[in-house]
Amino acid sequence: MHGNKQAYQAAYERALSGKSTRSLLDMLTWPFEDNYSRQSREQGARDGAAARLAQGAAQTSSAPTQH
Repeated sequence: MHGNKQAYQAAYERALSGKSTRSLLDMLTWPFEDNYSRQSREQGARDGAAARLAQGAAQTSSAPTQH
């Protein structure tokens, strides 16, 4: 379970910063990754992308309008 939390967190942080959800090392080790870790990584990427979009929407909606 600990490795899955790490996979989730790494993918979440990469997606939140707007980077690709997989690093070069992740791409090389992908064939050896178990299904549970892969699902955790995919969920982290989805959650990070959603959080980034929510931050962007919050920033644009809170910006004062200029006339």
